[in-house]
Amino acid sequence: MLSAVIESLILFWLTGWSVLWMASAASKRPAYSGSFVLSVKLALPVGVGMLLRYATELLTANSQIAEALCLIIGVCAIPVLVRKLRGEFQRFKSQPALLQPALKVVAIFIVLWVPLAAFSILDPIIVGDAKEIWFFHAKMIFYAQGINQHAGFADPAVLFSHPDYPKLLPAIGSAVARINGAWNDHLPKFSVALMLLPAFTFIADLLFQRRYLFGLVYLGLVISGGGSLLYSGYVDPILSASAGLMALALFFAVEDGDDLLLGFAVMVASLMVNLKSEGLPLVFLTLPPLLWAAYGKVKRDTEWKCVPVTSIILALVCSASWVVISSRLGLVNDMSGDKGAAWARFLSRVSDPVQWRICFGYFAQHLGNGYILTGILAATIFRYKTMPGEFRFKMALAANLGALSYAAFMFLVYLSTHHDLTWHLHYSSYRTLLPAQTIIGVSLLVWLPLARGGRPI
Repeated sequence: MLSAVIESLILFWLTGWSVLWMASAASKRPAYSGSFVLSVKLALPVGVGMLLRYATELLTANSQIAEALCLIIGVCAIPVLVRKLRGEFQRFKSQPALLQPALKVVAIFIVLWVPLAAFSILDPIIVGDAKEIWFFHAKMIFYAQGINQHAGFADPAVLFSHPDYPKLLPAIGSAVARINGAWNDHLPKFSVALMLLPAFTFIADLLFQRRYLFGLVYLGLVISGGGSLLYSGYVDPILSASAGLMALALFFAVEDGDDLLLGFAVMVASLMVNLKSEGLPLVFLTLPPLLWAAYGKVKRDTEWKCVPVTSIILALVCSASWVVISSRLGLVNDMSGDKGAAWARFLSRVSDPVQWRICFGYFAQHLGNGYILTGILAATIFRYKTMPGEFRFKMALAANLGALSYAAFMFLVYLSTHHDLTWHLHYSSYRTLLPAQTIIGVSLLVWLPLARGGRPI
């Protein structure tokens, strides 16, 4: 089992690294000189590798072919990788002082991420959405050997499992099980740890840079928001952690002048779009305000523009392919299957103040504390005239605008639900609003005044 975990991580990393190398070979990009080394050199290739595997699964409808293609792409870059690793070894040999910081950030990451990976694998697939949706779909893909009509997504007997949902996590779970050689109710959940790997590498980089406030508060947002859902197989905590990570990566891309973090943020957004149905509106409602705040502050002629372009292309290929496959199989979302009935339910609830109060009560319960803290911080800043820089203000404003927009969208979705409104809100509103909570928390971090010397806290 351990060998399958290590092989999965290496395969996704090698595939992603190969794709990024091929995409950037023509641009003769320089060596990365920023501070977020682990995020860029480990998480970025792993994220791109997972997107590529999902894209090949969708395009070929055959897991064996997808696996072979990814392996070939990864093997193609091995000679270049060996040469680069030899250069790194010589650099560490000639400058031993560089080795200790590298080992320190890796140790921080191991302490944070390995327990999560262990909990994910040791905890069986037994709860809620993990068993009935995400890993049920992964099991269907595994035994059908691909995302195809033989998997049975169009079978009326599986309508309870929302077969129209995106298949990124199930595809990665199935790929891990294929590397293991057999399906069980433990190992495929390593895909959850892989999806959270970018967030934990970013936290490790922040802590290594002694940006303790950012690192520890973001870690707290990820753990306290997700709780046991973080490793039990639910997608909502992954989406939430990724939403906060996207905002933080864009913030530090400008704050540190680190252009590659823009590509890292786009890679995270690409994963979000293909992770869950709510991922698409979440990205489209939160990313534009954040890009507006960063507009003009990130170099347009950066040598790293191949990274966001590669992620965007893979995200579009995955999303478009799944739309085509869903249409071909006749898969529709249970809430949008009958648009006339959904519109009628929406109009009925909009005109009923009781329904409004019920919905608003749940939303205020989950989001109210964040906006109370935002108001207190704003009042403190204006009272003591310690206003942070214009960019920080714009970034915090953009993050709050994105969180509010997403919450408003979900408010409208709940008003059109075909379930009993109170039951639906009680069952899922906490999970679906987790991304908004995390983004509000990140906005509070961004809005904090600069520490002495101008260095971020």
